[in-house]
Amino acid sequence: MLEAMRKNAQSWGVKIIFGVIILVFVFWGVGSMTKGKTSAMAYVNGNPISFAQYKRQYEGDMQRLKEQFHEVTDETLKQIDFKRQVLDQLIDQSLLDQAAKQAGVTVSDAEVRDAIASIKAFHGANGRFDPDLYRRVLLAQKMTPGEFEDSFRRNVTAQKMLSHLATTAVVSEAEAKDIFTFAREEAKADYVAFPLDAYLDKIQVTDEEAQAYYKKNEARYQAPAMAQLAYLEFTPEALAKPDEVTEAEAKAYYDAHQSEFHQDAMVRARHILIKVPENAPADVAAKALKKIEDIRAHIKSPKDFAAAAQKYSEGPSAKVGGDLGWFSRGSMVKPFEDAAFALKPGEISEPVRTSFGYHLILVEEKKPEGVPPLKDVIQDVDRKVAEDKASGKVSDLLDEALARAASGQKLDAIAKSLNIPLHTTKPFSQDEPPEELSSLAQADVNTIFGLKQDEVYTTPLAVEGGYVLVQRTLARDAAIRPFKEVRDQVVAQVRQEGALKLAQTAAKAVLAELQKTGSLPADVKARVHTTQPFTRQGLIPGMGTNEKLAQAVFSAPKDSWLPEAFTVPGGVLIVRRAELIEPSDADWQKSRGFFLQTLRQRKAEQLITAVVAELRSKAKIEIPNPSLLQY
Repeated sequence: MLEAMRKNAQSWGVKIIFGVIILVFVFWGVGSMTKGKTSAMAYVNGNPISFAQYKRQYEGDMQRLKEQFHEVTDETLKQIDFKRQVLDQLIDQSLLDQAAKQAGVTVSDAEVRDAIASIKAFHGANGRFDPDLYRRVLLAQKMTPGEFEDSFRRNVTAQKMLSHLATTAVVSEAEAKDIFTFAREEAKADYVAFPLDAYLDKIQVTDEEAQAYYKKNEARYQAPAMAQLAYLEFTPEALAKPDEVTEAEAKAYYDAHQSEFHQDAMVRARHILIKVPENAPADVAAKALKKIEDIRAHIKSPKDFAAAAQKYSEGPSAKVGGDLGWFSRGSMVKPFEDAAFALKPGEISEPVRTSFGYHLILVEEKKPEGVPPLKDVIQDVDRKVAEDKASGKVSDLLDEALARAASGQKLDAIAKSLNIPLHTTKPFSQDEPPEELSSLAQADVNTIFGLKQDEVYTTPLAVEGGYVLVQRTLARDAAIRPFKEVRDQVVAQVRQEGALKLAQTAAKAVLAELQKTGSLPADVKARVHTTQPFTRQGLIPGMGTNEKLAQAVFSAPKDSWLPEAFTVPGGVLIVRRAELIEPSDADWQKSRGFFLQTLRQRKAEQLITAVVAELRSKAKIEIPNPSLLQY
């Protein structure tokens, strides 16, 4: 984890380019933030970085860090020097902002307005920028729109400067092709497998051995912390009441939104498929055609079609009598849909050949292109009208619920007072939030797990289409599961590890014999297999991902057995390189644009890093109070 944090901290291109996103994260979930003192954390060529700026950036970066790594300790922050990283980021942003001004790079008021208006955190229930919500969010964080927009402008200016620098990166085609060849070159390997299954029966585990293993590895059998929620959902969909829509409202909406209900011509059909490969020999195709013609001859009426499909069809719809449901043009392969749309309801087609084989098609119903009558779409109309009506109430209901929650009311009482439904989730872990709240940000899930039993979180959490207000109704700490509960799992693990040791011993014995005699024993030679081609990334067909094994194969001489055995899922392998396969010129032409662009981005990041380093070397950077960066 530390290495990943350090690596991310060094990626200045990524940090600044995502500055706008970072800024938005800062304003969600930092309720403890204060305006701070007016003194500066640092001066960059005389330009101050205020304590408030630093505080906001620190809180935002901390939130993103916790979202990515879940648990972040004080010791971890000290080891990666997190405080200094945050300040360095602000210093570099200031340097880039100054450089942008010197280079004449500016950002207009209109650009700032448009960029802020595109941020989803400031969108209302209708999906558009909501000025009132914008001001409320900033007010909650003790910021004025002017302060936010100044900070935002600095980020956009730095981003434009970086984009300008990136355009100066020079890339040669030869460099890009070298990277392409390295990435796309493939290898085949010969291998002998020593599967764990061959050794499992040799491993017997006593109860004492299992308990000893359990005590030594208790952490493996820890049940995660669990939460359960009651929640109120403030979205147009959740608050809509379709049964309260009047006939007049439904008709008015339907008449005004005809285009929403326009339908293409549609067919409801069944089919019977006899499979024939697309390039099958003529005699094979003729045999299949004869079979489907015989089936058609036995179908006396459309009523017999479903039973015949269940009995004879070789397609996945056979179990439902060949039913394909409703479909429009473009949903099926062309020969099939042309035949289907040409039939009248109740008609059965002659055999139709497609890339799948031969079909018989029965058309059961047809709908013409156009707008269906209101009675056919009334449920959709009622839902849309109800959601439109509810969207105007979302903000008011949410504000009322927040006020009641702040006064100490629990969600069941709030739901009753506001006449809105109270929802509950099943118990869930921090890594697997409930499906119905899958759009919650991970940072918000982490916040939920910081709540106490029955605590209401008085800040709304963003979900798709609106917000939720949550109360944690179950707070169960992580705990080691008792041995009785996991005994079978422990025994299986002990057997697996024992079998792995035996497989490794057997593989090493063969390698020792190979080194001694120069050839494999006769019985082992019969077990040599060859992989499908794989790249340096290490995704080896049938073996999963093993980058170490892949790199060893690419580095080895041809037909040379590697000196070590490799553990893969299901066993142990000894391996030799069989073949290297270079990508073709045709493949290069297809991928040329992508690799040129990738190399250009890489060089742009290197250039940005160099420019920032150069700016730093010439800058006057003062830190009035270095003790603030100590731990």
